[in-house]
Amino acid sequence: LGGAYCSILELYMTDLCFEPDAEEQCEAMLASAMAIDDGRAPDALQAKANLRLTQRRGEEAVHSILEAYGRMKIGCESMADLVGLGKVDGDEDEAARKKR
Repeated sequence: LGGAYCSILELYMTDLCFEPDAEEQCEAMLASAMAIDDGRAPDALQAKANLRLTQRRGEEAVHSILEAYGRMKIGCESMADLVGLGKVDGDEDEAARKKR
C-alpha cells in the first residue's frame, strides 16, 4: 500500500504537476506512505527525498535518501556476497583469515 501512495505522489510530481493542488496532494500521499512505513522498505523515504528535491529543500532530501540507503545497504551487501559480487579477487573474508 505504501508503494501505491508513493506512485501517486510521483504522478503528482510529474504528469499531474500543473494541477492546482498538486503539491498538497504530494504532501498528503507522502504523509499516508510515511504513516504506514514499517521501517524496512525504502520507498517512502526515497519518495520523500524526490519531493524535497523538487521543492528545493536539499538538506531534507539528503537526510531522507541517506536513511533510505541505510535500509537497503545491508541487504544489498549480503546479496552481493551471496552471488559472489561482494568481493574483489584476492580479498578474503574475516572468517577465512581466522581459519589460518
